[in-house]
Amino acid sequence: MNGWILHSGQPLPEIRRGIDEAAANKIKIELVDPKEVDLVLDPQATAILLRGAPVPLPDFVIAAFLEEPDYYNIALLRHLELLGSLCVNTAQTIQNTGDKLLTHHLLVSAGIPTPRTLLLHRGMTAGDVLRHFELPLVFKLLNGSKGESVELIHTRDELEKRLALLSQSASGQHWLAQDYIKRSHGRDLRVLVIDRKPAVGMLRQGAAGSFKSNFSLGGSVSHWPLTDEVRALAQKVIDAVGLNIGGIDLLLNDGEFLVCEANSMPGFQGIEKCCDLNVPAAIFRSIGKQLAYKRKSPFQMRAFLSAESGPLSICERLAASRDADALNYFIGLCDDPERVQRAVLNDILTRNAGSARGQALGFREITDVEGFRQRVPASDWTACADDARRMETGETDLLFEGATKHFLITSGSTGKAKYLPESDRGALAKSMTGRLRTTAIARQNPGLLEGAILPLSNSPTFGTTSAGIPIGSASGLTLAAVPASFQKRMAFPIDCYAIDKPAVLDQVIMRLALEQDVRAIITNNAARAQQLFELARASAPAFIQDIEAGSLSPELDLPADLRAKIEATLKPNPARAAELRALLADGRFSPRYYWPKLSIFSCWLAGSVGRFAAGIRNVLPETCRLFDCGYGASEGKFNIPLKPETPAAPLAIHAGFYEFIPLEGGAPLLAHELKDQTSYQLVVTNYSGLYRYDIHDIVRVDGFTGRTPNIYFETKSGEIANLAGEKISPTTVMQSFEALPSELKNQVRHYALQEGKKDHHWLCLEPKEGEVLDAERFGRLFNEAMETISTVYKLLRGQSVIQDCRTVVLRPGWQASLYARRVTPGQSTAQVKLPVILREPLDETLVAYRQAE
Repeated sequence: MNGWILHSGQPLPEIRRGIDEAAANKIKIELVDPKEVDLVLDPQATAILLRGAPVPLPDFVIAAFLEEPDYYNIALLRHLELLGSLCVNTAQTIQNTGDKLLTHHLLVSAGIPTPRTLLLHRGMTAGDVLRHFELPLVFKLLNGSKGESVELIHTRDELEKRLALLSQSASGQHWLAQDYIKRSHGRDLRVLVIDRKPAVGMLRQGAAGSFKSNFSLGGSVSHWPLTDEVRALAQKVIDAVGLNIGGIDLLLNDGEFLVCEANSMPGFQGIEKCCDLNVPAAIFRSIGKQLAYKRKSPFQMRAFLSAESGPLSICERLAASRDADALNYFIGLCDDPERVQRAVLNDILTRNAGSARGQALGFREITDVEGFRQRVPASDWTACADDARRMETGETDLLFEGATKHFLITSGSTGKAKYLPESDRGALAKSMTGRLRTTAIARQNPGLLEGAILPLSNSPTFGTTSAGIPIGSASGLTLAAVPASFQKRMAFPIDCYAIDKPAVLDQVIMRLALEQDVRAIITNNAARAQQLFELARASAPAFIQDIEAGSLSPELDLPADLRAKIEATLKPNPARAAELRALLADGRFSPRYYWPKLSIFSCWLAGSVGRFAAGIRNVLPETCRLFDCGYGASEGKFNIPLKPETPAAPLAIHAGFYEFIPLEGGAPLLAHELKDQTSYQLVVTNYSGLYRYDIHDIVRVDGFTGRTPNIYFETKSGEIANLAGEKISPTTVMQSFEALPSELKNQVRHYALQEGKKDHHWLCLEPKEGEVLDAERFGRLFNEAMETISTVYKLLRGQSVIQDCRTVVLRPGWQASLYARRVTPGQSTAQVKLPVILREPLDETLVAYRQAE
């Protein structure tokens, strides 16, 4: 973080304090006279010239214009804002607060109480003024500061003399007259503003005999705790004048407050004398926070995308940026998805033109999207399978240029495991998307890294091909690529994923995590976390005993080196053990209580696994927010969640080229051509040899970030239950289930809809342990919900074309058996998406009850 303090003349004590504090926090800061900066407007360049030499644009600028900010100073500040510097305060805010009449105009228009104010002009008489005021009254300079040029006029004679001087003055200065607030004589309340919010309050008392309260003029100060009333009034002022950092002066008037003025560069010596606050440190913390959220300016985005930036791809440029900058650049890219997507397609074709597939399809001759579509047919895995198998043996330059970095295992739509080759650039695209996702989650919770993070993933690698090329899972490799700062905060060493026995891995994870202050859980499938919570409850006495002793159960079958590494970090922790033992005794042994500061639970919120997220809420702290972990597959990571509580997120336009086929048919569309609240079939082109690849996913658009669609996974294109044209999707099933009363939903561990063979479907339910389901009530209410959500289902039911769903109750173990059939080597249940539309026959040995047909 580097910045400027714009100030001319000798630095005041506050400025020197700020420079010292910046140095203590390793913030580069420079004191700059505004007139030392050349203000040059050049469409072809955005360089800043300081003392005649080009310098980098400062991240932030503190405008310390204690004298009247002249036109050049304001113009320079506005120029720096447009180029992309964070200006504290902005040029407009400094104008709003520097001109006291403008300040009062803004306050009065916002309904904020202020003293009555009159703008004086030459030729005014005492009679003109006294038509509006009683004596005594206040005279003040329109743009004065620190109590200078503020006078209390007691008599008519004083007023006439002051007006005479005003008429004779050739300075062009303007003066105001204001009501004198007697009850506030010599005192006022200063509210310090930091980060656009009231921070602390200070009562200022003027020196003996003075009606001015300024600390700089010899006044005294004392801490004034901010009340809700004062905070609300100060916030109105902040919003009215746009104050980022500054001070607000309130006059005390018969139990009420009047706003005297707002200052964009207040002194803070008095604040630090009476309040326990390091003001410069608080200001720099605020600036750092604002920089993390600040959108890139058009100038910065133009430079980021320009050809002059070199041969790096958009993804590579993002990867070369700091995390916060990368996310802000991505948000800026979302304003122009058409340009970005065309650039990404061109980059993919250029980099892979020399591959066997690129040569066969004529990548070098393709110049636009239409040419790409004409030369490259839409495909599926059959078009890649032979080349992928040859690449397993070490062959290069087949689907993409160069060697295969690793293979990703996926079960695929056929249910047979397949190995997807990954190129270096494909791996970079995925890891960059992962970085953006992690940064977005951390941005939502700045305190995230103050505690531990519990990531539930797979092993990064679990074998090699015949040529020694690593084989891994998408989630495991993503975790292995996260920054070291993230890995250091993990609740357990990443080496634990080398444990090849799932039950042992789970025991180790929960033993270590229970001892820590977990702030975030990141998984794909909420059901995976629920399994661990149940394990923690079942094994609580043993875990607590280990925590108390600082040990790891000798019964766990662990590699000796891993055991030694873990045990070296353990110490007896009787205090934590006592906390957990008390929770267990009180029947409160759940994450809501043993991780009370858990603030982020990240998992899939959409698709067939999204249904498990709703069931996890009741065991999490009330303040914990659900954050989608991002829609993706082995073929790519397709969106970047920016907000909690929604699966919809902007398309990852930097990481691949995407086409969207309307469900009703027609030509494929690009990202900038999509319509809100509409579903499409996704076709992917990536850096790892998949060109116009149909992954059989249906995605839905839900709003936009800039002009980029926010998408989420809705269903697989074949995952539809359809007996007579009702076309029941997983989304319809999940919405219908969610419409059931809470007491019913909370009884169910797992559910799915099985397409019937006659005229009805089957609602399959596995109860939680100890629960007894009222199957007929479930069926009746589920059908009512289906009719409410699906008009076609209701119509066909009314015509007796199809009948009500019947209910099947399964014995405990049904969900586990579904997972067991789908988990492939190296996967955990967190990676498996159990279908909501079940096509396979039920294991009749697990059927406890089947409603009569």
